[in-house]
Amino acid sequence: MALTLKLETFINLVTSGVVLAAIYALMSVGLTMIYGITRVFNYGQSAFYTTTGYIAYVLFGAFGKSATAYIFVAITSVSIISLMGFFYEKAIISPLRKRSGSGDPLLTVLVVTIGFALALQNILLVIFGSQNYSLPNSARGAIEYGMFYISMHDLITIFVSGGIMAALGAFLKYTRAGMAMRAVSQDPVGSRIVGMNHDFIFALSFAIAAGLAGLSCIFLAPRTLLYPNVGWQTFIKSMVIIVFGGLGSIKGTLVASLILAFVEIFASFYFGGTWALPFFLGIMVLMFVFKPKGLFGKWG
Repeated sequence: MALTLKLETFINLVTSGVVLAAIYALMSVGLTMIYGITRVFNYGQSAFYTTTGYIAYVLFGAFGKSATAYIFVAITSVSIISLMGFFYEKAIISPLRKRSGSGDPLLTVLVVTIGFALALQNILLVIFGSQNYSLPNSARGAIEYGMFYISMHDLITIFVSGGIMAALGAFLKYTRAGMAMRAVSQDPVGSRIVGMNHDFIFALSFAIAAGLAGLSCIFLAPRTLLYPNVGWQTFIKSMVIIVFGGLGSIKGTLVASLILAFVEIFASFYFGGTWALPFFLGIMVLMFVFKPKGLFGKWG
């Protein structure tokens, strides 16, 4: 009986790790894609994550929580935050990136993205207050088979995240815009010489990344609740993931998401939930010491 209980616990922990990896991959791939193309660390991703949650909360209040309403709310929230990401790059990041003669423009952009995230966080705090809100699960019920158990929400999370990652891979590989994004990442000077529109490509990468952050919030917020600074913890974990996987490497980010999600799940189970973030940060320090470029230190 004891062995059966331990095996059942292990199976459920592994299942939870896969679900968490799917969610972290959404947020982290957006971050690593932006870095791979623009060489910018976008701290605004944390604000996009949180803002999507509040947009969804308002829409759920207006349209209800049925399956049809859930799909509508998810698509609408992600679309709004993607547009926000596009115009955020156009209005704030692009002018700073084009400045010259006043220090390191990338450092300036970094500071501004932090300021943007903090400003938006405080706007949400003023509007919604500091209390916690919750988003509904995408579906009720669960699947049980022997010792295996997974909720329908988690199952949908895995399938949707996997589908989004496959679609993103196909977009980058087979579409003109996707191939242009890869070209800009691999050879910024050459791509500009042949006439590629860097301004549009940069804005598009921010839009896609913001949408991915928003979708990760839709799936993760039912687990963690929703409050004005909720995006920071997920953002920090995503930063550790892209460092672990290799800056700018989508393949490395996906592998790192899986590895570090398992680290978090098992660390939380054996040591308590408060140890998850210290384990993440400890792994990042070790990676900087022994393998500074991460697992795959180039565009994947």
